[in-house]
Amino acid sequence: MVLALNETIWRSYDVTQLRSLKQGQGKLIVTNSRLIFHAHAEARRRGSVLVMETQISTISGMRTYVSNRVMTWLIILGGLWALFGFFALFKNVGAGIINLLIGAGIVAFGLSRFGRRGTVSVQIAGQQSTGTPVSFGNAWQEENGFFHRLIRVISGPFGYFTALFGLYDAFDFTVGIPGPDAMQVVNELGAIVHDIQSKGSLAEAEWGVTPS
Repeated sequence: MVLALNETIWRSYDVTQLRSLKQGQGKLIVTNSRLIFHAHAEARRRGSVLVMETQISTISGMRTYVSNRVMTWLIILGGLWALFGFFALFKNVGAGIINLLIGAGIVAFGLSRFGRRGTVSVQIAGQQSTGTPVSFGNAWQEENGFFHRLIRVISGPFGYFTALFGLYDAFDFTVGIPGPDAMQVVNELGAIVHDIQSKGSLAEAEWGVTPS
């Protein structure tokens, strides 16, 4: 990403990702003049890039949202499988142990990073329009509850299939799972934008920014 003259990066957040950061990532970059969402995907050597940006001076409001979940249905399935294995011990010890291990493995998979579910959403409102020049994530779908969760459960296996064959691009990172810095975005973004708007370069030391 090329910076403008006298532009300085204040923060760079790894805000969204797919199953692995190796597949690419969505970054939210805050400079002294712009807020930029930059997503790039590396899928079977076919790269794609998405950029959304807005001038910080025009930001009048924002909404940030992060949820982190696990695949509940896998944990339930694994628990039931392990329970079946426990009762099977009384008839066939070998089969019972195998089923206990399978059940434990399913639960572990559901709790692992491969079983992660979640949403990160940033919605920016500008002074000069009602649009959102930087807008990603689908927090409203999380609020809709059961239907959205059902769709995500059904689509889960297809997510692994598309990742395996590289069938994704930069747009997928706008609805990816939360990245390593997602919670930091929620905690800091409003404050850093406010300080840039009100204090400008005078706030650089407070945020640990090295003047360019």
